[in-house]
This record gives sequence, structure tokens and C-alpha cells, in this order.
Amino acid sequence: MYRLLIVDDEKFIVESMLDLFSRQEDMELEILTAYYGEEALRLLQSKIDVILLDINMPGLSGIDVARQITQNWPLCRIIFLTGYSNFAYIYQSNLMKNTTYLLKTEGNETIAQAVKDAITEIEEEKRQQQICSQLEVNNVYLEYLLHLDILTDLLHGKKQYELQKSIQDMHNSFLFHTDSPVYLLYMKVKQKLSSENERDFHQYLVQITLFLRQGLNHKFKIVLADLDSRTFVAFLQPDYTAEDSATFVTPSTYIREGINEQLESLSSILPLHLF
Repeated sequence: MYRLLIVDDEKFIVESMLDLFSRQEDMELEILTAYYGEEALRLLQSKIDVILLDINMPGLSGIDVARQITQNWPLCRIIFLTGYSNFAYIYQSNLMKNTTYLLKTEGNETIAQAVKDAITEIEEEKRQQQICSQLEVNNVYLEYLLHLDILTDLLHGKKQYELQKSIQDMHNSFLFHTDSPVYLLYMKVKQKLSSENERDFHQYLVQITLFLRQGLNHKFKIVLADLDSRTFVAFLQPDYTAEDSATFVTPSTYIREGINEQLESLSSILPLHLF
């Protein structure tokens, strides 16, 4: 299921596009609509995959909305719509990643195909992201080993001064900032693992860490700690720039949206309960 947002200040355009995509049986879409830029921004708390965006709206323009959405959801494909050709708009839209520029007069078939192409691009980019280099796998596993004892001690209620000493002993190898919030994601394997799967459990942890990082667009530091062979906890800390923080949705919302996208992939690795 992909989430499509339609934004235009002309009501009949929004209704026409809503009708068009509601009838597209070959695309699984959740469709959202907005009639001005400020309303669209409020919807960006939810993950958006494709946006059909009127480039020239009163108040907040389509360009302004697009800049915001690329900060929050960088994989989102943006299809600018306009009633007339304007070189300045075309130039500005071409400066942005993952954008297409269409005239509203090009017809429903062309617009529908543009959305299909955008979804195909997203699927291909996801596949490419899942092709991880061995170096990245090794780095994730090393981070897991370095942090396992201290994160497990933290979960088991070890005294604060003892934890601080352990962090100091790690010098600069400790991944997290101790003065910033850390979010926890609790995961439990639904069924007992076979002996073969138990041997591969650490490999699963590495794979799941990589899936989570990709699903959250590498905007979080993530390390997993296993409590036993069926239970583990992901530690997540926001890791984004000052520019991002000015426009960023709340970390908990971003985690929820990113995790929802990865649930199917995670379930293909292990049958999980996520809390």
C-alpha cells in the first residue's frame, strides 16, 4: 500500500484526481487530499510516498511544500502539476530530487502513468538499499558487540554511576549522546527458533538493524541488544542536522511511520511482535 497525497487549491482538480486514482485497480493506494499548502504540511506527519502537487498555489507554494516533504520523507516522489508552462517553475522543480513536472492539460492517462512510474522508482530504490556491502554489515555487527554489555546492563537496571564508568571506558566508541533522548523498540520472536536459527540469531540482528536504518532514512543511530534468543530491544536516537530539526516531524512519529513500512520485510526474516 502506497500513500498518495493530492494538493491543489482548485477543488474540481482535487476531486477529479481523487476519482481517477480511486479507479486505478492496478495500484494499491491510500489517498489523502489537501486544498492549500498549509493543510498539506499538517498531513506530512504521516509518511507520504507520492505527492501530486499544484506548483502555483496562494500562500504556501508547491515549491515550499516540496522542500518540506523532502526533509521529512526523502524517498517521496513529487509530481508538480500546473495549468501552464512556466520556465521559472520548471527550473526550480528540476533543482529538486525525485521530481516530475506535468501540465494539467496532459490528460489523466499521462498523470496516472507518472504515479505508476514513481511507485516503480520507489520499489527499485528500496531494492537497491537492501543490497548492503559487507563492510556495512561488519560495522553493524561490531557496533552490536561493542554496545551489547552496556545496553543489556541498562535494561537490567544497573546503577547509573556504573553505567557512566562503562561509557567512559568505551571512549569515543559509544554511539549515543548521553544528553539526548533515546527511543526503545521492543521486539519478540513469536515462536521458538530452531537450533539452526539460534546459530544465525546474531546475523538476523544485523539484518534487522540495517532494515530499520533504511526504513528511517539513516536519520537515527540504531543498535540492537538481545535479552535472550527470542527477545531483543532496538535503541534509536535521532541523528539529523540542525536544518532537519527545524522541519522534522516528531521522532516517535517518524519511527512509527518508518517501522510500519519495514514490517513486511522484517517478517520475512523473523516472525516478530513489535511493541
